[in-house]
Amino acid sequence: MIITKHVLPNHVTHILMQSKNFTIESGSGVLPESLESLYFFYGYPITQCMLPSNLKKLELVGFKQAIEPGLFPNSLEYLHVGKITAPLQRGCLPSNLKRFQVHSYKFEFQKGILPPCLEELSLEKYYKSFKANVLPQSLTSLILLNFSGSFSSVGPVNKLSTLIVNGLHLSVSTLLQNVKDIYIELNFLSDDTTLYNTVIESLKINSTKADGLPIKFLPPSLRHLRLYNVHINSAGVINDGCVSVKSDTNINDSFIPPSVI
Repeated sequence: MIITKHVLPNHVTHILMQSKNFTIESGSGVLPESLESLYFFYGYPITQCMLPSNLKKLELVGFKQAIEPGLFPNSLEYLHVGKITAPLQRGCLPSNLKRFQVHSYKFEFQKGILPPCLEELSLEKYYKSFKANVLPQSLTSLILLNFSGSFSSVGPVNKLSTLIVNGLHLSVSTLLQNVKDIYIELNFLSDDTTLYNTVIESLKINSTKADGLPIKFLPPSLRHLRLYNVHINSAGVINDGCVSVKSDTNINDSFIPPSVI
């Protein structure tokens, strides 16, 4: 199937391509300007001027190429790509991008690469560290499925409300230094990791490997605690001052402080 100009009606707003047996004619105007959402399951090379200027959501599951400035329209708010094959440069990502999901990126992020209004960054395969001022302060959700590295150079990200990582590094307290309400999901918890020096008041924590929390892991500021597959194995783990504790596993009554209502 060859998609040329005028093949697609000019009122189409959503396109889902699950076949790999198609070709899109090069140049602008082939995909209608009304298009807001585009999904390619198989890899298809994206070229300059190919995408309409009003596109808001783009999912390229089989994507395997470099991202050059101007490849994606600035109207884009959600971008999901497979593998980025070259380091991202300033101006490569749309300035209005709010959600950026990448399956594989093997290069370090440099300052100014991520748009200042980005709210969600999701990296499935990313093993590098993060330098200072790389993560924008607009971030509310950080998902690093195979990351167990350090955040020591990043500094606080004050609007963060969701953190999903492979494992928590000791430096996570720097990242969450000024955060008061956070959901954390992880595979394992390192022995030296602590949130004690943060100001978190409401914490939801989910562990896939049923970790027990050590004493002085939770901050003295904590008021509300929600546990998913996480054990409390001794008294003193939950701080006196916490007023609400919910868990999907049983907690010995003697391990719950008298401040809990």
